[in-house]
Amino acid sequence: MFPEALRKKYDELAPEPLNIFIQFSCEIGICEREMIDLLKPDVHMPEKADEWGHYGYVHVRNGKTEFRKRSLPITARTRGILTMWMAKSRSDLVFTREASGE
Repeated sequence: MFPEALRKKYDELAPEPLNIFIQFSCEIGICEREMIDLLKPDVHMPEKADEWGHYGYVHVRNGKTEFRKRSLPITARTRGILTMWMAKSRSDLVFTREASGE
């Protein structure tokens, strides 16, 4: 989990999209390459949280090794990040430079 004090410091100092990527990575334990390759169909996000406070999961299908292929829980913070970036993306990728309306 990304501590609130550290998140606030990143908000002050780190430019976007680096800020949001670092927060997302630290929050759920996903690597840079896994984020770059993340596809919308691999994000499974119901409306409500489960009993552990998770909003579904992100399926990492292209890990470096067989052990890196896994499912990572979506926290409330990462749910907001995913929702924002998926709405911007015009492709199947979650994180992309292309924004809808551009």
